[in-house]
Amino acid sequence: MAEARTNPMAPSLTEVGARARGRIARRLLPYLFILYVIAFLDRVNVAYAALGMTGDLGFSPEVFGFGAGIFFIGYFLLEIPGAPLAGIILGMNWAGLPGWRWIFFLEGVPAILFGVITIFYLTDRPQQAHWLPSDERDWIIAELEREKREKNARRQFTMGEALRHRHVMLLAVVYFLAVTGSYGVSFWLPTILKQLSGLSNLTVALIAAAPYVLLLFTMILVGWSSDRRNERRWHTAVPLLIAGGALGASVAARSHLVAAILLLTVATGFLWTFAPIFWALPTSILTEGAAAASIGLINSVGNLGGFAGPYAVGYLEQLTGSTSAGIVCLAASLVLAAILVLRLHKPAPHDQ
Repeated sequence: MAEARTNPMAPSLTEVGARARGRIARRLLPYLFILYVIAFLDRVNVAYAALGMTGDLGFSPEVFGFGAGIFFIGYFLLEIPGAPLAGIILGMNWAGLPGWRWIFFLEGVPAILFGVITIFYLTDRPQQAHWLPSDERDWIIAELEREKREKNARRQFTMGEALRHRHVMLLAVVYFLAVTGSYGVSFWLPTILKQLSGLSNLTVALIAAAPYVLLLFTMILVGWSSDRRNERRWHTAVPLLIAGGALGASVAARSHLVAAILLLTVATGFLWTFAPIFWALPTSILTEGAAAASIGLINSVGNLGGFAGPYAVGYLEQLTGSTSAGIVCLAASLVLAAILVLRLHKPAPHDQ
């Protein structure tokens, strides 16, 4: 790096940084995108398997809701769009096994394969990134050290203080409520559409895929707007309000099939838009060590919503004979999350 500062023929730090960012993005982002698709696929494939599974196994709505959400108990304890394809697989009957069993098998294999590949493909620290030229590796190490020094210049929170911090508690509640609504819809959407329309499993799976196409655009556009304005609270709250409002309105429109499906599409298309912007909030409040502990807590508590949402819908359907009460419950959870996130304020300088 000293040569870059003294040799006029050497590239400037700005040029090195630009090259490093581009190379890192090209190597990591496509692979991480694939990993996230596989991870989400394994979480929600039970929603499509339910179209055939609940009848074969004699599951009540409450039992399905409990089973769909039970995976998230593990997230709490340990901190840890595949729709058209699922619809096609669901209609198959290979080797005497029903389609819903093949969904779990075929959509689980990629997670196992990529889990092994990831061990060798991803590196833990810049020092281990031998796929970067030495000047780019030195640049990213220096940048990370500079950011660490700047963040540590703020008031240092202990882990205990971080976990008791008002903002941490509020963020945990917000995330719990948002995840409750989001996973409640994600797991029950195919079943709700099937009940509304009476269409075939494949058609229902295709319709259920449409909201996630909308979600692709809303997530990108809202994220771009948030970065451009350097604003997080409203960009987290507004998508949650839209999703909650549309979800609640879909209950009133149940007798009008097209309107109900459109409202469910809008609701689902804004459900997860909040997530990437939300995670910029805790890191802007706390120092490195405290933020790491706090993010783990927020994520653990929040992921309990992945159990609460699906189970609440199943329980209320069993109780009332309709998914309407459960949908209203999910809508209220999303709206309350939006209201609470607006109560977050940047801490005063002496609290940083």
